[in-house]
Amino acid sequence: MTILPQPAPAAQAAPRAHRLAAQAANYRRARRKAAIQALLLALPLLVFLLATFIAPIAILLARSVRNPEVPGAMPELARVLRQWDGRDVPDTWRLLKRASSAWTPDYLLNGIDARVTPDGRVAAVPPDSAVYRAAF
Repeated sequence: MTILPQPAPAAQAAPRAHRLAAQAANYRRARRKAAIQALLLALPLLVFLLATFIAPIAILLARSVRNPEVPGAMPELARVLRQWDGRDVPDTWRLLKRASSAWTPDYLLNGIDARVTPDGRVAAVPPDSAVYRAAF
């Protein structure tokens, strides 16, 4: 009986490692292709959600803090009030300075029965003016 010589383990490991690397690369390529196909299938839904749900909410949120009335009606007064440091005058002028900004938290604060005081703090409205407090 003749014993045939067995190939060295290192000689068998090299082709096997190459084959495994090629299979892994093929698997990654197939997974990437499947992921792209899934994204392309979902893309119309994502565009629909963006156009009908996310964009209107973003527009409403932007409108809820936008205040173009005073800066648009009195641009010179708004410019002067922005440069003013806010000291040594009545509270009415401080309120005008806040109103001269194009952005305001007042609309959102009104929704939770709060307001900005003349000194800049957020405070609750008086109980006789509170509309939404009972709902919360």
